[in-house]
Amino acid sequence: MQRPMLTALAATLCATSLTVVLFSVPAFASVPATGVITCTMVTSTTSVGTVTPGLSSTGTATHVTVKFKVAFTCAPPQSVTTPAGIVVTGGALKGAAKYVAASSAQPANTCADFNGTDLLSLGGVVIKWTQTPASPRIAPTAIKYVSVGAGTVSGGVITLAGSPAHAIKGPGSFGTPNPPNTVRLITNLPPVSACPVATPPHTSFLVSGGRIKV
Repeated sequence: MQRPMLTALAATLCATSLTVVLFSVPAFASVPATGVITCTMVTSTTSVGTVTPGLSSTGTATHVTVKFKVAFTCAPPQSVTTPAGIVVTGGALKGAAKYVAASSAQPANTCADFNGTDLLSLGGVVIKWTQTPASPRIAPTAIKYVSVGAGTVSGGVITLAGSPAHAIKGPGSFGTPNPPNTVRLITNLPPVSACPVATPPHTSFLVSGGRIKV
């Protein structure tokens, strides 16, 4: 069975090093869905994330690791192409991303560099969908982001996206042949203007919305 492999992927995504991201989706009573899903996320109060080390006006770190868990509904719900009749109503998204400093003169954990020059070197998400009707159960979606580069965070909005060579979908639902594979998270992380010297480092955040396109 592939269910333990999905658990391994989730554990890998939450590992601080993020050195390896594996792709797998569970085979238990699930089928890969096809189509294009554009989900405007309405998030729950349990949608949270962490930043390690925390963001501040000055920093010394060479990299920053962001982890997040998002429970969401899709507004409006999205119909899939196959299996016919299935409508995606929302889901749960879990992932992580590693950002590295562009240079030694630009620490990764300053608000200014996180919201601009930090390079998204590695990341991944797993999306488990909720649906109606409940059967046949559709498989989750897994995406890996590799060497995407700078400019993926702006004003506290985190955008995981890239060309097909940099945003790679694993086996599972959606994303064939060349999808956007985009996950955008609207957070309350500070933009540069809200990160004064006297503010303690920002180590956690809330996700208030966003968008998934796969």
